[in-house]
Amino acid sequence: MAPDFNLASNASEPLKEFVKALRPYSEKSSEGKLLRKLGFAKADSNGTGQVSLAEIDGFVLSVLNAKCGDNDDGGKDEMIFRLYRPSFRHAFNNAKRLKKTKSDNVSVSGSRSGSGRSKNSNRSTVSTASVDDDYVNFQEFRMCTIYLQIYAAMFDIFSSVDGQSAGRTADDDARVSLHEFVNGFEDTKKCSFKGLDRLTSADDAVKLFQSIDTNNGGFILFTEWAEYLKMEEIKAKTHIGTLLSGKIKSTQLESPQ
Repeated sequence: MAPDFNLASNASEPLKEFVKALRPYSEKSSEGKLLRKLGFAKADSNGTGQVSLAEIDGFVLSVLNAKCGDNDDGGKDEMIFRLYRPSFRHAFNNAKRLKKTKSDNVSVSGSRSGSGRSKNSNRSTVSTASVDDDYVNFQEFRMCTIYLQIYAAMFDIFSSVDGQSAGRTADDDARVSLHEFVNGFEDTKKCSFKGLDRLTSADDAVKLFQSIDTNNGGFILFTEWAEYLKMEEIKAKTHIGTLLSGKIKSTQLESPQ
């Protein structure tokens, strides 16, 4: 079965390693589902059926450690984790909105139970939908692993242009100036996103920069960058756009059984 997300052949080596580590968890196969069950159970250490962003962080690091940690590469797993970690929040936010639970009120006591979490030991009534939207459940977990790969690719391009160097260095300041964008727009070809197809010259780069910098702040932040690429994929009705839009077939969401 073809993967849901493919990299261009000239993608960076760290991104290839990241996608290679996460891809088995996104496959629609019995092996992939077994991996997801094991991965989700490890992330959901208290058995509540939902995971937080911090727990997703831990899951990604454990996957990278299993894939890269045994090699004598001076902490290659942690290097890749730190490199793409700023993108995880965007993947998490995209995934947690996929499965809306019914807005019936349920009683919870002490901790999350199924779809509710309470910090207090006293029994209280909460809306399952509002609580569920703060976390990723198992039905959303497969898509979350796909989003992690997509947003990491978006961030890989962003960080290459930021500071005019591969990865994240001391010259990076987590924002891209017009000067950096014009000088580094060739680096945007490392991954195939529709919003970058027409970027072929410095003039194109100036126009695109101005359209992404919606607040006219003189810089592009990753939030703006990711939102632009996402919306262009959706408008072009690509496979990635369909995935990012959340308008996916119910079969893309799975039950724990």
